[in-house]
Amino acid sequence: MSAIPVIWPNGDALDQIIGWGLNRLTRNGRRKSTDTVMSITEFLAASARPSAHVTVWLSRREAFVQTFNGRSASAGDLRKIVANEAGRLSPARNADMVMLARVSSSDRGRVDLVHVRTTDLDAIESKARKLGIASVSLSPEDTPDLTFPSPATLSQTHRERRLWTIALLALIGSLTLALAGLGHGLSEAAKLAETREAALRSELLQRREAEREIGALGALAALKPEARTPPARLEMLARLNEHTPQTAWWTGMDMTGTEIRLTGLSDNAAAVLTALTSAFPDQTVRFEETVADTPEGKQKFVILITEPGS
Repeated sequence: MSAIPVIWPNGDALDQIIGWGLNRLTRNGRRKSTDTVMSITEFLAASARPSAHVTVWLSRREAFVQTFNGRSASAGDLRKIVANEAGRLSPARNADMVMLARVSSSDRGRVDLVHVRTTDLDAIESKARKLGIASVSLSPEDTPDLTFPSPATLSQTHRERRLWTIALLALIGSLTLALAGLGHGLSEAAKLAETREAALRSELLQRREAEREIGALGALAALKPEARTPPARLEMLARLNEHTPQTAWWTGMDMTGTEIRLTGLSDNAAAVLTALTSAFPDQTVRFEETVADTPEGKQKFVILITEPGS
């Protein structure tokens, strides 16, 4: 004896959860009031689609209604029992019947069964495809409160649920990646802004130091001759101003008599020493301290200009 196929209106637990969630989202879980109700004879004779959702009434000739008490608290156990007892419960002794099963919502442990001929079910689903009907339900005339989606409708519903789930998961994944990328971009932008701010602050400090030095030399040049330093010191300042390289600037100057102690910054401290040695051939020009590198890539140095032998 061949196995009798058993069709349940809901799939596995995951499918039921997905269906519940989609019904909550789309608010179309109770759209049965818009169904067109027809007998199987009227439905098979229809030449145009009566509506997108049709309920087909089955007479006693096409359907046999049965109630099975599994005495089990678990819907999963009920399914197993019905599957094992399908051959005994079916009124037919061959595979020309399909069993539509539904766990009762009012009596736990009870299963409502409707046995439908395979030929009648195939004819209904074939007609539904020709008319372009999205959903077909089956209901026995004697018990109209029992309604079962057709197997083809169930298959389409399960497929749509999984497609919706895949699309939703893809959307969530895309949003997650987009938010992660946005957060990374904002972090990189913040780091770049901090780097630029530090560079601007350093440049501003260097400019202020240079401006103070230029202001001091300008004030000295603006003095009247009688208010200026003695001729020897004035000549030394003039030569210092003339021979200092453009890439160097002074951050400190101390003059005692004809001795000058200079503190400065430059890209090349050795070049500054060479230039001042040429500017003061009669004096001794040397580094007083070791040349040091600054974080900004400059060289900090102290040069001492003295009379020979001092």
